[in-house]
Amino acid sequence: MPRAASASSVNPPPTSGSLSSTLSPGARFGSYEILQRLGAGGMGEVYRARDTRLGREVAIKVIAQERAGDAGLQARFEREARAVSAL
Repeated sequence: MPRAASASSVNPPPTSGSLSSTLSPGARFGSYEILQRLGAGGMGEVYRARDTRLGREVAIKVIAQERAGDAGLQARFEREARAVSAL
């Protein structure tokens, strides 16, 4: 399953379906509401979202489905999430 990170949570649960390339404005991802897609790269996609519990904007990164099984990528993703959450 794709993983996501924000400044407040390393892996918020999805609310429905496949994630990669399907998150559009208004979609829900756990307690987050997707506002817009910011970009994509080799690891996956990044979205601007609103944390509905805390009333703040966050960035959410979703690992591409085809790369989700790559243990090295998952480790890098988790290191990045920890670094961002420390800011």
